[in-house]
Amino acid sequence: GHDAVATAVRDGWAGAGVCVRLAAEEARLRFVPVRIEHLDFCFPESLTRDPRLLGLLRVLRSRSYRRLIGELPGCDASHTGDATSL
Repeated sequence: GHDAVATAVRDGWAGAGVCVRLAAEEARLRFVPVRIEHLDFCFPESLTRDPRLLGLLRVLRSRSYRRLIGELPGCDASHTGDATSL
């Protein structure tokens, strides 16, 4: 995982590795971004009214959650909770 890569670099077992910014910063390593990744949460349209999904979406769209995610190194919460129908 990302933490294991950062630990290996920090402890001298590797000269470099691929991980997310959060893991690198927690290990106090220099980070060079290679690419930006966008993560999507997908679900079937049949679950659109499922109360469990509605609860999750309410959390994802809340200001407090978006603020917390936005504070993590390397994370951009500006589109967190946005919905697109496919």
